[in-house]
Amino acid sequence: MCVCVCAVLVICIFLLQVAFAIVAAGCMLIGGNFMAWPNIFADLIVTSNNITTANVSTPSYPRLLMTDYEVGWLATLPIITCIPCMLLSGFIVQLVGLKGSVVVGVVLAIASWLLMGLTSSKTALFIGRAISGAPFAIIVTTIQPLVSELVSPNIRGVAASIPRFMSILGSLEVNVADIFLPWDYTTLFCALPFVAQLILLIFVPESPYWLVKKGQRDAAVSALKSLYPSADDVEDHFQEVKKCVSLSSEKPGVREQIHQMSQSSNYKPVILMATLFAIYGSNGYSIFVPYSTLIFGQAGMTLDPRLCTILLGVIRLVSAILGALVSDLCGRRLLYVGSSILSILSLVLTFVTLTFSFIPKIFVMISLMSFIIFSSGGINLVPPILMGEVIPSAVQSVGCSLCSVVGIIIYGCFLFITPWLTSVISLRFILLIPTAAILLGTFVAWRWLPETKSRSLLQLQKMFK
Repeated sequence: MCVCVCAVLVICIFLLQVAFAIVAAGCMLIGGNFMAWPNIFADLIVTSNNITTANVSTPSYPRLLMTDYEVGWLATLPIITCIPCMLLSGFIVQLVGLKGSVVVGVVLAIASWLLMGLTSSKTALFIGRAISGAPFAIIVTTIQPLVSELVSPNIRGVAASIPRFMSILGSLEVNVADIFLPWDYTTLFCALPFVAQLILLIFVPESPYWLVKKGQRDAAVSALKSLYPSADDVEDHFQEVKKCVSLSSEKPGVREQIHQMSQSSNYKPVILMATLFAIYGSNGYSIFVPYSTLIFGQAGMTLDPRLCTILLGVIRLVSAILGALVSDLCGRRLLYVGSSILSILSLVLTFVTLTFSFIPKIFVMISLMSFIIFSSGGINLVPPILMGEVIPSAVQSVGCSLCSVVGIIIYGCFLFITPWLTSVISLRFILLIPTAAILLGTFVAWRWLPETKSRSLLQLQKMFK
C-alpha cells in the first residue's frame, strides 16, 4: 500500500512538472510560426516569367505579390534582427529572470503578429517581420534552461523536448490555417495562442536557480514548493541548487560570465554546443521545413504540395515525441548518432530517386519523409535539450546566447539562399549540403559528447572539470 501511494505521488509530481513545462514551452510556437510563415507566400510569388495572380486568395492586396527575392528577405529578416537580440538576451535574463524573459518574448510576439496581420502595406509587413526576430531571440535562448531547471532529471529528456513539440505545432498551425484562411487572417491567427499563454504563465514558477543567484532564498523555496509537495524534497533540492550555484560567480552578471568563459570547464561545453548548433543550422532543417511547399513542387509531387507539407508536419511531431521518449531510455548521445546514420541513408535514397527518372515520384516523397522522421526524432531534437543540460550555470546566459547566435546565423544563410538554390541547381545536389553537415555532427557527437541521461544539473556541471 505504501509503495502504491509513493508511486502515485511520484507520478503526480512528474505530471505537475510536465504541465509547467508545457505552459512555459508554449512560447516556442513562434519558432514554428516564423519558420513556416514564408510558405503562405508560395502562391503570391511572381517572377519575370510569371506575373499572373493565379491561386491568390486575397486579390484585394495586389501590392503584396512577392518576388522570390522578396520572399527570401521576408524569411531572413527576423534572423538578421534576432542576432543582436540574442546577444542582449543575457542582460534581459539578469534583469527579469528566465520566466520573466519568456513573458517579454510572448508580449513582443503578440505585437509583431498583430502588426503583420493588420497591415495592407508591404513596407509595414517587412517591418513587422523584422520585429518578430526579437521575441524569437529572447525565447529560444531562455526556454531550454528554464524547462531543464523546473523538472526532475528522470523526465528532463521528455520535458526539454516539449519546446521542440511546440515549434513543430507552430509550423502545422501556419500550414493548416493557410489552406482555409487568407494570408492576413492566417497571420492574425498566429497571435491567438500567445494571448492564452500570457495568462497561463502566471502559474509557472520562476527558475529556483536564478532566484538563488539573485539571493532570493524565500522565493526560491516557494518555487520549489510548487514543483515538489514534500518538505524533505524541497529542502534536498534547495541544497542541490545552492551547491550548483556555488560553482559559479557570486556576481552572476554578463560581464562576470564572460570572464568565467576563460575556464576550461566553462568554455569546452560552450564550444561543443556551438559546434552542434552550427551543424543543427545546416543539416537540412532550414531547407526542407520553411520551403517545403516549393521543394515538393520542384520534386514533381503528384499530390498537393500543401497537403504534403501538413503531412510532413504531423510526421515531425510524432517522430519528435517518440524521440523524446527514447532520449530518456537510451540517452541523448546514442539517439543523436543513431538518427544521424539513418538520416544520411535517407538522403542517399532521396538522391537516388531524384537521379533516375524511371523511379516513381512517390518514392521521392517517401525518402524525404524518411529523412524528416529520423532527423526530427534525433539530430534536430537533441541539441536544444543539451543546451539546457550541458552549458554550466556559471556561463548560462552568455553560453546559450552564443550557441543560439551561431546556429541562427548558419540557419539564416541557408534560409536566404534556398529560394535561389532551388531555381539554379537540381534538388539532388542541394542534398549534399545536409549530408556533409550530418556526417560532421556524427563524428563530433561520437568523439566528444558525454551522456547526460538521468544526471542532475550539479553532476553535469562537474562533467567537464
